[in-house]
Amino acid sequence: MNIHNGLNWQDVIFKCLSDLRGKYPRLADADIAKKIDMSS
Repeated sequence: MNIHNGLNWQDVIFKCLSDLRGKYPRLADADIAKKIDMSS
């Protein structure tokens, strides 16, 4: 994704989260975070 096409960081993060939710539709957000090593 080219972030210079008028997208701000919030748009980029939203797109990434949307893609991950599509890839892992049965997982909760916390489980997706663990899967990509972003859990808190």
